[in-house]
Amino acid sequence: MNGYQEQKILKNVLNAKQENGYKIGAWTMNKQKKNKRIKCACGCGKHRWKYNKWGNKRRYIEGHQSRKNRKNRLIKCACGCGGKLLEYNKWGKKRKIIYKHNIGKRLTKETKEKISKAHIGMKISKETRKKMSLSHNGMKLSKETKEKISKAHIGKQQKEKTKRKISKTRKRLYQEGKLIPYYLNKTFSEKHRENLRKVNLGKKLSEEHKRKISKGGKGLKRSEETRKKISIANSKEKNNMWNGGTWINPYSKGFTSRLKKDIKQRDTFRCQICNEKNRLLVHHIDYTRTNHSPLNLITLCIYCHSKTNIIPDRLLWKSFFKKKMRNIKQ
Repeated sequence: MNGYQEQKILKNVLNAKQENGYKIGAWTMNKQKKNKRIKCACGCGKHRWKYNKWGNKRRYIEGHQSRKNRKNRLIKCACGCGGKLLEYNKWGKKRKIIYKHNIGKRLTKETKEKISKAHIGMKISKETRKKMSLSHNGMKLSKETKEKISKAHIGKQQKEKTKRKISKTRKRLYQEGKLIPYYLNKTFSEKHRENLRKVNLGKKLSEEHKRKISKGGKGLKRSEETRKKISIANSKEKNNMWNGGTWINPYSKGFTSRLKKDIKQRDTFRCQICNEKNRLLVHHIDYTRTNHSPLNLITLCIYCHSKTNIIPDRLLWKSFFKKKMRNIKQ
């Protein structure tokens, strides 16, 4: 039972005795104290009752006693709104900004660096990743952020698993039509084209890179416009296999289908470079279309035949095939 309840019971008992004619002696209840509102002693500026329900005097609001040793002064809000607030809250924690005044605030470089250092090595769960991906969908980044992202990824070597995931997602998005390649419907300026040409001049691609390009190009359906552009870009003097238009000169009458069959039969219907059995052709070793002697002819596949027709490498292929024909003679 509380002291307040005890006082209430005693008061009821005394009132009953007075009604029945009993004289009350010297013992009487304390008179009720005038309970007025006064300011909190911590300096928060809020008001509270001077006496609590048990008649005890008090100076602070509940929880404000922890700030009695601190000078809780008014300070300006750090957001720049001009508003004022108390330096310490009711739990004794220091504060700088009024509640909800930090929304839309631009952080300083120091705070950004601290945040970035704090996030290094953090393991994010799958749920948070999904939430982040959904929140970032449809966001338009500024040029500054794009440049920062590009600089951050320069020289960064990604794992094979991440590369496979990126390639799978891109292929799926291309098929669904949600993602369009950046180079489609895009016209580059002349300066940009010259810069790209200068950068790629003298570059030697590795065999793995060439295979990847060939695999990526298989099954692609190009429009007629792109085909025309490719043919113009690789026509005549622009092509490595250009020989001044000698392809217009026809073969002589001696180069018959019977002769081709005999040479293929001699070479066991196989390419003499890669041993391929399909799509075979007959090649002139000295690159003259009138010399149809069997020692000047050899069987090659389409791919090897295209390699041998490159002008800078023709002398090497001549010496290679002549040695091969000497072995056939023996």
